Amino acid sequence: MAKPEKSAKKPRTRLPADSSAGAASPDSSVEDQSSHGATDESTARGRRFSESGHVEEAGRGASPDSDGEARTLEDVEKIGRSHAERN
Repeated sequence: MAKPEKSAKKPRTRLPADSSAGAASPDSSVEDQSSHGATDESTARGRRFSESGHVEEAGRGASPDSDGEARTLEDVEKIGRSHAERN
């Protein structure tokens, strides 16, 4: 019995050293779409709230309960502003 001829090998595709970095899962497009939809919905809710005129009222309701909490919030705001200034 004769051996079948070997077919030419296909060239191998080279992957980056960390091939998982750019690898997409089979459901990634679905995940991307649902994430995008959630972002759109969140943006729309924020816009509706800001246009409702209740922002000032909500801000007053969110005031710190104690002097210690107020100082903590001020410290965190300073840190946040310093991060924003670097960008």
